Amino acid sequence: MRCLAWVLPAAAIALALRASDAFIAPPPQQRYLHSTTDVQRCSMMAKAKKGPAKARPKGTPVNIDVVTPFKLTQPSVIPEQPRVSAEEKKLPQAGKQEVAAGSKEGAAAGAEVAAPPFQIGALAEIPNVVPRLVVFDLDKTCWLPEMFQLKGAPFRVAAGRVLDREGTEVALRPDVRNVLEELYTHPGLSSTRIACASRTNRGNWSRQVMELFVVFDGLLMSELFDFVEIQPGDKTAHFDELTTLSKVPYDEMLFFDDWERNIKDVSPLGVTCIHCPEGLTKQLWRQGLQKYASRKQ
Repeated sequence: MRCLAWVLPAAAIALALRASDAFIAPPPQQRYLHSTTDVQRCSMMAKAKKGPAKARPKGTPVNIDVVTPFKLTQPSVIPEQPRVSAEEKKLPQAGKQEVAAGSKEGAAAGAEVAAPPFQIGALAEIPNVVPRLVVFDLDKTCWLPEMFQLKGAPFRVAAGRVLDREGTEVALRPDVRNVLEELYTHPGLSSTRIACASRTNRGNWSRQVMELFVVFDGLLMSELFDFVEIQPGDKTAHFDELTTLSKVPYDEMLFFDDWERNIKDVSPLGVTCIHCPEGLTKQLWRQGLQKYASRKQ
């Protein structure tokens, strides 16, 4: 009887401990696994990440991969925000007000100093007196590179770019399209005609390029020019041809060229000349119109 008295309490204690283990919280890494299916899914996902198993030589011990359970739900953790006193809150607001006030003052000052935007096109102001014929050099004045630097025809258009036979691009100067569009469309320049005078022995190449450049509204460069003089030799020969064909006297012409020698050769004829060492720009175009108007007044 004494033995039973000792055995029965011990068995009861063991059963109580085993029951309490069932209510102990699972480890953190397994807290979100709720069924055998979840454990199997995690095992399959882990193996899929590692890829297919590689064949091992015979006799090599096999390591059993330990699969770390995946959490099916991840609680979001919001970091604790530091407390800010009322005095500290006021400081940034005051600083922002000062910066805003300073930016307004700077904007007002900038508005006073900023120059008006350069206008070109149908709304631009044109002098009352304008030339009857505007003449442009081509190589380096209107486009780059010069014809002698290219490999030649056939020229083609690819992705909107004009290319020679070896793929070298011929590109118009940035302001050339704007200048030609204004010259062609502005009401104040409706009586002005357009010409080119190019000094090169590769005239066929230049003409092909002019037939490929789209300037505006689908119009080609070749369609905008009334007279085309492309030949080697002195530029005065070009202007002799131009005045004969156009019936416009020299003193009613305006000429743009990048080479100073051509400017010196043509100026004695009475043509208003503008030197463009870096090519034709909107500013030089405006300067040419003003120079011509001032000479005629």
